[in-house]
Amino acid sequence: MKARSAWIILVCVSGIGSVGAQFPAFPDSNAMWRTDEYDGPNFIGSYYYFMEQADHDSLIHGEWYDLIWIGVEGQSTGLIGGLREDADQRIYFYHANTDSTYLLYDFDPEVGDSMEVWSGDPLASFPITQWMFIESIGQEVNPNGTIYKAIGIARQGLEGHGAIDWWIQGVGGTGGLFTTIGSLSVSVYTIHGCMVANDTLWPGGQPGTCGPTGVTENKVGNFLIFPNPNQGRFTLHLPERAAAVESMTLWNAQGQQFQVHPRGSGPTISVSLDVGIPSGMYMLRLHLADGSILHTKIIIQP
Repeated sequence: MKARSAWIILVCVSGIGSVGAQFPAFPDSNAMWRTDEYDGPNFIGSYYYFMEQADHDSLIHGEWYDLIWIGVEGQSTGLIGGLREDADQRIYFYHANTDSTYLLYDFDPEVGDSMEVWSGDPLASFPITQWMFIESIGQEVNPNGTIYKAIGIARQGLEGHGAIDWWIQGVGGTGGLFTTIGSLSVSVYTIHGCMVANDTLWPGGQPGTCGPTGVTENKVGNFLIFPNPNQGRFTLHLPERAAAVESMTLWNAQGQQFQVHPRGSGPTISVSLDVGIPSGMYMLRLHLADGSILHTKIIIQP
């Protein structure tokens, strides 16, 4: 488990089997998750996702899903999609932008299983999945004494080296509700900050302490890139009343940085990248004059 997490693994065993009934169920209403993002030791911001207290379920393609929104209840900035749990303790994510469903968690696997799961930004307009390998199955306890099932996972290519991240039954992933692997690049990563569901708080504390009080929410996806995908030339459309852009940084998944050449200022900025930049998915981060940091993902095509 990552050293930065304060959660405690009690025991790791193989072949626990179907014992999910003894652990907290995954919430189906009145819940909120906070994901915290860091660049090295530096806190960048937090994202919030929530299920409404009422009118939270919706029939989508013949299945009932509990709808997930970005932000906090009463301040939603858009529908992310929906979650549903089947009889075998698998959690599925309906992605609103792709109109498709992806496996998000499996809380009743066996050590050695592998599965392709959603592992990235829920605001993306394209699938972000990755193969995960089940390294261990154990239990975890929060400061209030509640016991949770903990599934240790490793990403493709790292199997056999021990768990890197964890799925916690009734909670989500240690990297966040959707960004379960946590790592966005070499230095940028996300962690699950906390989750409150029906007045039960994970990992511990009092209801109300998981809210956005005193925390500046990092508005994911609140600037637009057109076109996206592109071939290294695109236009940024900043949010209304956004501060001036002081700098831009572009990373690939391996943490390499690439040159960004902006032209112009104000709410609309033309951008070009170095000729010959490899095709793939990148993260573009904007540092604004008021200290805000905005970011989104872009796809570079050949």
